[in-house]
Amino acid sequence: MPVILPLEAFDFGLDCANVDAVTAAALLTAPREDFFEAYEISTAVDRVTNDRPAVLEPIAQSPTPARFTLTMPATAEGQMSACQTCEEDQER
Repeated sequence: MPVILPLEAFDFGLDCANVDAVTAAALLTAPREDFFEAYEISTAVDRVTNDRPAVLEPIAQSPTPARFTLTMPATAEGQMSACQTCEEDQER
């Protein structure tokens, strides 16, 4: 989980000449649930030659939400660990 330095503590928290690491670390907080926005961007961002703002623009909306929970099937024959599933995929 990311942590943030709140705006009101920014100058104080980054003043390493007058603030020790323990005090500065105590200023870090977890962000509000809606603080960050996650969206899919182009894979062009992975190439250093693509140095332009357009690579950070959202691409087509993904039908999957940015936050999700992995769940396993609930049926008796479908109950297996994620490791078993990976091993079976590797055997194919």
